Amino acid sequence: IGNNVGIGTYSSVWTHGYFGQLVDGCAMFSVKDTIIEDDAWLIGSYNTVFPGVTIGKQAVLMGTSVVTKSLEPNHIYSGNPAKDITDKLGAPYRTLNWEEKKTVLIESLVSYFEKYAISYQRNEDQIDVNDMGTIFFRHEALRDGDVAFVEKLDAQLASSMGSFFCLTNKTYIKTYSPLEILVKKILNPTVARFIPAQS
Repeated sequence: IGNNVGIGTYSSVWTHGYFGQLVDGCAMFSVKDTIIEDDAWLIGSYNTVFPGVTIGKQAVLMGTSVVTKSLEPNHIYSGNPAKDITDKLGAPYRTLNWEEKKTVLIESLVSYFEKYAISYQRNEDQIDVNDMGTIFFRHEALRDGDVAFVEKLDAQLASSMGSFFCLTNKTYIKTYSPLEILVKKILNPTVARFIPAQS
């Protein structure tokens, strides 16, 4: 099961299918890898995923569906057996460029700051948050406690003092600064979910 996967209540994900005894000649025996890739979403309750299938990245499965065959990434499925309904509903995800991602992040953060009366100062590519530090939306030389959102995370950024959130692979450099913790709280779970980068 990949990162940031959503599985609804009472859903079943199987890697095996057997009960009868082999010594009695039971021919129904199956043990296979079942893979659910990053950001897949099994909506609602009572979904059943059979052994040996792969649910692709960002695939969406509607409630009470039965998966007997692999699901393509970024497609929507429904039914028993699950059928592709992407043509009817459209793809669940669309590709955002850097500016669009930046807009979503800034609007979400500013909305939270205003709702909870957190003082901030916003410039084009940064937000200064009272005494906590600065949130940058580009590569910057950070001070301890600052946060930056970048498209890609490289070794140079990983060795810096501040927290970096990579929008390409949804990882972040963890520093436990108060501003980093606040940013994660604001963005998780609906705006953006990040996992710690491997060191």
